[in-house]
Amino acid sequence: MNGNELTLRSSIRSSLMTFILFKGTIFASLGGILWMASGAFLPPHQLKIWGLPLFLIGLALITYGWLPYKRLRSLEVKPYLLTLDENHLMHFSAMGKPLFSLPCDDIAHHAFVEKKRLYGIAIWLKDPLPKKIIIRSPNFDFDSFRTTSLKRQSCDLFLPYFSKHAYQQFESEISGTQEFRSQNSEESSQ
Repeated sequence: MNGNELTLRSSIRSSLMTFILFKGTIFASLGGILWMASGAFLPPHQLKIWGLPLFLIGLALITYGWLPYKRLRSLEVKPYLLTLDENHLMHFSAMGKPLFSLPCDDIAHHAFVEKKRLYGIAIWLKDPLPKKIIIRSPNFDFDSFRTTSLKRQSCDLFLPYFSKHAYQQFESEISGTQEFRSQNSEESSQ
């Protein structure tokens, strides 16, 4: 890997942020309208019965509306990191915490995936894996992460919100690693 490491950061498209903000505003507005309408038009004896459920439903609508936006904003502050190091290992981190590492040799193929508003790097692993995947965080459930990737994107690992440009850098670095490995194996067999 040219004696240094490559670190790629996820990036959120402004069109995605605009869409999520618009969708969130609609749901949050519905929650606010529910609160105002129930407070203005329900008599006090009805509010004693329906007040708490209506409050909770309004709160759920507001939370459902703003939570995806809040998550994307936090990803802008602390993006996902994909690091390829000089030891031919790929490291994936979220919120500043390393989640897993895997040898680049374990990657069978990869692609940039863009479906609707979700985009990122799809990775398919060799079967069986030549080397073990290293879990860096005890709270990280790799099997669940892999299952979710298989269900949603039909790949072994899906690393979301990495741009096409980041994928092209990843691709050139990975292909350089695989060429380096194949040259070394050819030289050692001679």
